Amino acid sequence: MLYQFLYMLLSLFPTLFLYKWRLLHAGFIIFFALIGIWNGATYYFEGHCTPSKDVIPNLTRLPCLVFVKRYDEELRRQMDMLKEFESVAGILRDSMN
Repeated sequence: MLYQFLYMLLSLFPTLFLYKWRLLHAGFIIFFALIGIWNGATYYFEGHCTPSKDVIPNLTRLPCLVFVKRYDEELRRQMDMLKEFESVAGILRDSMN
């Protein structure tokens, strides 16, 4: 119980300053909004492409939009779950007939 009280005091302490100073509050909100924008923008796309030398001989790396592995893995996991659900539903349907 004491730890919960100390945690509450520690987490509420910065709010006194955020309430008192408008610029600090605005900076706080802008900072976390930018972090959210950055996280959202970098979730789906990543990396650089390495073009072949005969296409662009002088460039070694170009920025490109590539779907991130974790996004692809999440889609594959959901598709596998859907297929498993459909197979179980088919087995249950067949056993009821």
